[in-house]
Amino acid sequence: AQIERKRLQHSVSAQNEIPPHTPTTSVLNPSIIYLRGLQITDYGLSQFVQQYPSLRKIRALHCSHITDESVISIGSHCSRLMELDLTGCIKVTDAGINGLRQLTHLRSLALTQIPITDDSLISIGQSAFHHTLNEINLRMCTEITDDGFLFLLKNCPNLKTIGFIQCPKLTERSRQNLNPHTHQLSYLVWTIPAE
Repeated sequence: AQIERKRLQHSVSAQNEIPPHTPTTSVLNPSIIYLRGLQITDYGLSQFVQQYPSLRKIRALHCSHITDESVISIGSHCSRLMELDLTGCIKVTDAGINGLRQLTHLRSLALTQIPITDDSLISIGQSAFHHTLNEINLRMCTEITDDGFLFLLKNCPNLKTIGFIQCPKLTERSRQNLNPHTHQLSYLVWTIPAE
């Protein structure tokens, strides 16, 4: 797989089709892209998703230069996207998450360690993918509150997996509101701060 990635990167660079600091993808599966801690910029990622709109899975872990611009570009160009992991992309905000609203096939969304608020949970609950979403990870999203969590639960009826660890503004009220929905959950990871 490493050889394939290098080969693709070399052939793309040689053709000058995509700027430097652009992600690599497997030659065998151009529908998946994995990035981890790369110095990828908004320009590089935006160019990539425009050239590969059939991406189904994007994992951009701890890419500190990715901002809302990249996420909005993903939402605009990757209409078949099913999984998006933006763990640790600390420059992504509510505006970027709002830019995903028109996606219709998104099933899994990981927003761990991103400085989002309830506005993002409302955007997700009102999105075109609110019925297809079955997994969400919001660990260490410190600004999320009970109100946003309840809105998400009420509007995303097919959630099966939820991760809410170290979200200090979630209280016992959220746990109580979760009870009517627990029959549909298969996996829940959650900590509630001691009062």
